[in-house]
Amino acid sequence: MKKGFTVIEQDRSALLYKRQAPAILAYFYRQTASWDDAEDLLVEVFLSALENQRFRVISEEEQERWLWKVAHNKAADYFRRLKRQASLPLHVETIEAVLADTALTPENRLLRQETYADLDAMLKTLPKIQQDMLELHFVHGLSVKQIAAVFEKNEGAIRMLLFRTLKHLRIIYTKTAR
Repeated sequence: MKKGFTVIEQDRSALLYKRQAPAILAYFYRQTASWDDAEDLLVEVFLSALENQRFRVISEEEQERWLWKVAHNKAADYFRRLKRQASLPLHVETIEAVLADTALTPENRLLRQETYADLDAMLKTLPKIQQDMLELHFVHGLSVKQIAAVFEKNEGAIRMLLFRTLKHLRIIYTKTAR
Protein backbone atom coordinates (compact mmCIF):
# COMPACT_ATOMS: atom_id res chain seq x y z
CA MET A 1 0.00 0.00 0.00
CA LYS A 2 0.98 3.60 -0.50
CA LYS A 3 2.95 5.21 2.32
CA GLY A 4 0.71 7.10 4.69
CA PHE A 5 -2.20 4.66 4.71
CA THR A 6 -3.31 3.44 8.10
CA VAL A 7 -4.19 -0.20 8.72
CA ILE A 8 -7.87 0.77 8.88
CA GLU A 9 -7.63 2.57 5.53
CA GLN A 10 -5.88 -0.46 4.03
CA ASP A 11 -8.61 -2.79 5.30
CA ARG A 12 -11.32 -0.43 4.08
CA SER A 13 -9.67 -0.15 0.65
CA ALA A 14 -9.29 -3.93 0.36
CA LEU A 15 -12.94 -4.47 1.26
CA LEU A 16 -14.07 -1.84 -1.23
CA TYR A 17 -11.91 -3.49 -3.91
CA LYS A 18 -13.37 -6.95 -3.16
CA ARG A 19 -16.92 -5.57 -3.41
CA GLN A 20 -16.58 -3.31 -6.45
CA ALA A 21 -13.76 -4.73 -8.60
CA PRO A 22 -15.70 -7.70 -10.07
CA ALA A 23 -18.59 -5.52 -11.28
CA ILE A 24 -16.29 -2.80 -12.61
CA LEU A 25 -14.13 -5.41 -14.35
CA ALA A 26 -17.23 -6.93 -15.96
CA TYR A 27 -18.33 -3.45 -17.06
CA PHE A 28 -14.92 -2.83 -18.67
CA TYR A 29 -14.87 -6.26 -20.32
CA ARG A 30 -18.30 -5.61 -21.81
CA GLN A 31 -17.05 -2.26 -23.09
CA THR A 32 -13.70 -3.46 -24.45
CA ALA A 33 -14.22 -7.19 -25.19
CA SER A 34 -10.63 -7.69 -24.02
CA TRP A 35 -9.66 -9.04 -20.60
CA ASP A 36 -6.27 -7.36 -20.82
CA ASP A 37 -7.78 -3.94 -21.55
CA ALA A 38 -10.49 -4.44 -18.92
CA GLU A 39 -7.91 -5.34 -16.27
CA ASP A 40 -5.73 -2.37 -17.23
CA LEU A 41 -8.69 -0.01 -16.91
CA LEU A 42 -9.63 -1.53 -13.55
CA VAL A 43 -6.11 -0.89 -12.27
CA GLU A 44 -6.32 2.71 -13.50
CA VAL A 45 -9.57 3.25 -11.57
CA PHE A 46 -8.20 1.94 -8.28
CA LEU A 47 -4.88 3.73 -8.73
CA SER A 48 -6.84 6.95 -9.16
CA ALA A 49 -8.63 6.17 -5.92
CA LEU A 50 -5.38 5.51 -4.06
CA GLU A 51 -3.82 8.71 -5.39
CA ASN A 52 -6.82 10.87 -4.50
CA GLN A 53 -6.47 12.30 -0.98
CA ARG A 54 -10.16 13.18 -0.76
CA PHE A 55 -11.17 9.59 -1.58
CA ARG A 56 -9.86 8.40 1.78
CA VAL A 57 -12.24 10.56 3.80
CA ILE A 58 -15.52 10.26 1.92
CA SER A 59 -18.21 7.76 2.91
CA GLU A 60 -18.40 4.25 1.44
CA GLU A 61 -21.43 5.16 -0.63
CA GLU A 62 -19.63 8.21 -2.04
CA GLN A 63 -16.56 6.06 -2.76
CA GLU A 64 -18.68 3.62 -4.77
CA ARG A 65 -20.25 6.44 -6.77
CA TRP A 66 -16.81 7.97 -7.30
CA LEU A 67 -15.38 4.66 -8.52
CA TRP A 68 -18.22 4.19 -11.03
CA LYS A 69 -17.88 7.77 -12.25
CA VAL A 70 -14.14 7.25 -12.78
CA ALA A 71 -14.83 3.88 -14.47
CA HIS A 72 -17.26 5.55 -16.85
CA ASN A 73 -14.68 8.25 -17.63
CA LYS A 74 -11.89 5.67 -18.13
CA ALA A 75 -14.12 3.77 -20.58
CA ALA A 76 -14.77 7.01 -22.48
CA ASP A 77 -11.01 7.71 -22.57
CA TYR A 78 -10.42 4.18 -23.85
CA PHE A 79 -12.82 4.76 -26.77
CA ARG A 80 -11.24 8.13 -27.54
CA ARG A 81 -7.85 6.39 -27.79
CA LEU A 82 -9.35 3.69 -30.02
CA LYS A 83 -10.84 6.28 -32.32
CA ARG A 84 -7.41 7.82 -32.81
CA GLN A 85 -5.99 4.33 -33.47
CA ALA A 86 -8.81 3.50 -35.94
CA SER A 87 -9.74 0.16 -34.37
CA LEU A 88 -13.10 -1.03 -33.09
CA PRO A 89 -14.04 -3.15 -30.05
CA LEU A 90 -15.75 -6.47 -30.72
CA HIS A 91 -18.96 -7.41 -28.93
CA VAL A 92 -19.46 -10.68 -30.83
CA GLU A 93 -17.96 -12.72 -27.99
CA THR A 94 -20.83 -11.75 -25.71
CA ILE A 95 -23.43 -13.01 -28.18
CA GLU A 96 -21.45 -16.19 -28.91
CA ALA A 97 -21.20 -16.97 -25.18
CA VAL A 98 -24.97 -16.74 -24.85
CA LEU A 99 -25.47 -18.91 -27.92
CA ALA A 100 -23.04 -21.60 -26.76
CA ASP A 101 -25.80 -23.56 -24.99
CA THR A 102 -25.34 -27.09 -26.39
CA ALA A 103 -28.69 -28.34 -25.09
CA LEU A 104 -30.55 -26.44 -27.81
CA THR A 105 -31.63 -28.09 -31.02
CA PRO A 106 -30.21 -26.60 -34.22
CA GLU A 107 -33.57 -24.97 -35.01
CA ASN A 108 -33.86 -23.42 -31.55
CA ARG A 109 -30.28 -22.26 -31.69
CA LEU A 110 -30.94 -20.50 -34.98
CA LEU A 111 -34.09 -18.87 -33.61
CA ARG A 112 -32.28 -17.78 -30.46
CA GLN A 113 -29.36 -16.47 -32.51
CA GLU A 114 -31.73 -14.41 -34.66
CA THR A 115 -33.49 -13.07 -31.57
CA TYR A 116 -30.21 -12.02 -29.95
CA ALA A 117 -28.99 -10.49 -33.19
CA ASP A 118 -32.25 -8.50 -33.47
CA LEU A 119 -31.99 -7.36 -29.86
CA ASP A 120 -28.32 -6.43 -30.30
CA ALA A 121 -29.18 -4.43 -33.43
CA MET A 122 -31.96 -2.62 -31.55
CA LEU A 123 -29.66 -1.80 -28.65
CA LYS A 124 -27.03 -0.42 -31.02
CA THR A 125 -29.58 2.07 -32.39
CA LEU A 126 -29.89 3.65 -28.95
CA PRO A 127 -27.73 6.63 -27.98
CA LYS A 128 -24.54 5.65 -26.10
CA ILE A 129 -25.83 7.03 -22.78
CA GLN A 130 -28.91 4.80 -22.98
CA GLN A 131 -26.79 1.75 -23.86
CA ASP A 132 -24.47 2.46 -20.93
CA MET A 133 -27.39 3.07 -18.57
CA LEU A 134 -29.03 -0.24 -19.50
CA GLU A 135 -25.74 -2.07 -19.05
CA LEU A 136 -25.06 -0.52 -15.65
CA HIS A 137 -28.59 -1.33 -14.48
CA PHE A 138 -29.20 -4.80 -15.92
CA VAL A 139 -25.73 -6.27 -16.34
CA HIS A 140 -23.98 -4.79 -13.32
CA GLY A 141 -27.02 -4.38 -11.07
CA LEU A 142 -26.46 -0.72 -10.21
CA SER A 143 -29.36 1.14 -8.68
CA VAL A 144 -30.87 4.23 -10.26
CA LYS A 145 -29.16 6.28 -7.55
CA GLN A 146 -25.73 4.84 -8.43
CA ILE A 147 -26.31 5.33 -12.15
CA ALA A 148 -27.33 8.93 -11.51
CA ALA A 149 -24.03 9.48 -9.70
CA VAL A 150 -22.05 7.96 -12.59
CA PHE A 151 -23.72 10.25 -15.14
CA GLU A 152 -23.93 13.22 -12.76
CA LYS A 153 -27.68 13.54 -13.28
CA ASN A 154 -30.53 13.49 -10.80
CA GLU A 155 -32.27 10.21 -9.99
CA GLY A 156 -35.59 11.34 -11.48
CA ALA A 157 -33.96 12.02 -14.84
CA ILE A 158 -32.27 8.60 -14.87
CA ARG A 159 -35.46 6.85 -13.76
CA MET A 160 -37.43 8.57 -16.57
CA LEU A 161 -34.70 7.83 -19.15
CA LEU A 162 -34.67 4.17 -18.12
CA PHE A 163 -38.47 3.98 -18.34
CA ARG A 164 -38.58 5.65 -21.76
CA THR A 165 -35.72 3.54 -23.10
CA LEU A 166 -37.40 0.28 -22.07
CA LYS A 167 -40.74 1.45 -23.45
CA HIS A 168 -39.05 2.37 -26.75
CA LEU A 169 -37.34 -1.04 -26.94
CA ARG A 170 -40.64 -2.84 -26.25
CA ILE A 171 -42.35 -0.94 -29.06
CA ILE A 172 -39.53 -1.66 -31.53
CA TYR A 173 -39.30 -5.31 -30.48
CA THR A 174 -43.08 -5.81 -30.74
CA LYS A 175 -43.12 -4.31 -34.26
CA THR A 176 -40.26 -6.51 -35.48
CA ALA A 177 -41.65 -9.67 -33.82
CA ARG A 178 -44.84 -9.54 -35.88
